[in-house]
Amino acid sequence: YQSLSLHLIFFSSTHTLTRFPKFLFTYASHQEPAMVDTQSFRLTGKPDIIKIPLANVNGQNIVYWEDIQEFFPGVKYVNNGEVAITKMRGSNQKRIVPNCIKHCPNVVLEVVLSPTSTPIPGFEGTVIHNLNGLQDQGDTTQKIVKEVWELAKQMNDRSILIQSKTEAILTQNYELLEYTIPRLFIVYLA
Repeated sequence: YQSLSLHLIFFSSTHTLTRFPKFLFTYASHQEPAMVDTQSFRLTGKPDIIKIPLANVNGQNIVYWEDIQEFFPGVKYVNNGEVAITKMRGSNQKRIVPNCIKHCPNVVLEVVLSPTSTPIPGFEGTVIHNLNGLQDQGDTTQKIVKEVWELAKQMNDRSILIQSKTEAILTQNYELLEYTIPRLFIVYLA
């Protein structure tokens, strides 16, 4: 929604407004702040509401868990009344990384903090926040580690096979040079 305003400013030599002396038209474009889709949150039992901007991923409005943690350090989970809002999962039933929840339009979601959560300011708080994010990515990391471990094992087995074949070739080569028994007889008829 934009409105265009037209301002008519009149100047005269005495700097007073007159009927039609020298004039100047100025156009000013006034733009209302863009409406941002948000999800409303509040701490359980508190009246203050915080609106967190949504992200649109593949046509689905979501709220990133990291954004919720930014406004509510120590968040344990989010409720819609008595129903817990779970983090979104992909088609493989694994949690989507980065973690996020679905948008619940026209609802104020309640944030429940961990019982021992006390916001830690500064560097320590940032480190703990990042470690918590890594913990959520543990399943993915474990899967990658298992795949790397299996590939390393296959490479080790193949290198052992190559080494044994190389030793066999070297042994054959050595045996051929070591034995001086003639293998080719030439007979001359005189």
